[in-house]
Amino acid sequence: MIITCEAQTFLPHQPYGLGCATMSGTIVTSSRNGEVQVYSPSLQLVSSFELKDKVDKIRISPAGDYVGVCLRNRVLVLTVDGKTVKSIPQQDWDTYATGDCSFFPDNRFWMIHPIASDKFQIDVFDTKSWNVVASDHFCLDEQCVFRFIPHPEGRLVAVWAGAGQDGAWLTFTKFQNDHIKVLQEPQIWTFPPVFHPGGGEFLEINDGELSRYSFPEVNLLGNQLLQSQTFGEQDGFDGFVQYVADDKAILASANGWLRLIDLSTMSPIDDASLQEEPLRFWHSDMDETDAESTDITQIQLIKDNHFLAVHSDWKDNPANPNYTLKIWNATVLSERLTGPAADHPFTSRFEKSVRITGSGT
Repeated sequence: MIITCEAQTFLPHQPYGLGCATMSGTIVTSSRNGEVQVYSPSLQLVSSFELKDKVDKIRISPAGDYVGVCLRNRVLVLTVDGKTVKSIPQQDWDTYATGDCSFFPDNRFWMIHPIASDKFQIDVFDTKSWNVVASDHFCLDEQCVFRFIPHPEGRLVAVWAGAGQDGAWLTFTKFQNDHIKVLQEPQIWTFPPVFHPGGGEFLEINDGELSRYSFPEVNLLGNQLLQSQTFGEQDGFDGFVQYVADDKAILASANGWLRLIDLSTMSPIDDASLQEEPLRFWHSDMDETDAESTDITQIQLIKDNHFLAVHSDWKDNPANPNYTLKIWNATVLSERLTGPAADHPFTSRFEKSVRITGSGT
């Protein structure tokens, strides 16, 4: 099956951060050193500015009117033309640790920051007054890379924390009526979960294996070792995975393979091809093997079954690679995808199953 390209633009830097507004489709990219570009949904340049600081994370609000940026010692909220709306100081992160910030559809802005060597606080801001409306904290002995993962029913937000070889953890918070509560102590975990839009299951990739679990019970529903159909070996499937139907998911490998998986049988359906982006062989000096690949280095699903992909010619031009941002139409892959129920059944079941912790305000 062929996925067609709808728009593309050359990027002036290697994109370290990439985000897309869920309502407006506005796109933001940043370099590690703080060069920021904002693009329209058709990849026309809207604005460009420099932060003159190292960027850990960059996010964009659902309407595309604000950009959130995590730096080493503060979090910035900016307009899309680079004007500062809010500068929030924070304790410096350790060298290999980073926080996160995120905009949510209920006009709220979340951030996580250290308040002690083993204690981390979540603050929720109102995006009209930019005042803190709620806070809670939890303890964790490791300095981690943090990430917010909202549950589709809208009341739970998972907080994933990864510390490389030292492990990973997951905890859940509940936000309702301007009140936040950490619902459990951090649990030992692996990679960040990807929730089904209905909220009753999630996918996870760990060490080249795709697993499907129920939520909130976390019962294994199926798993599959992801292998290259060409070479019969693992192909670095440890990154992007996304539901495209109730029983189908698409994955991307380190070599740029796009694979469609039947979740009912946990078996490959097909490898999706990108129009005018043929797979080609390249030689790896590390393990002296040849592999078939595309030039994709980052990928992110956006609304209406489209995805963003960063393409690079680093295999041909390793000393000075060029980067291109493209929007691909993946509607050919999509089928029925059930959304969340109005009565929040999975959130209710989760709350009944956990021991409530934290103070919360």
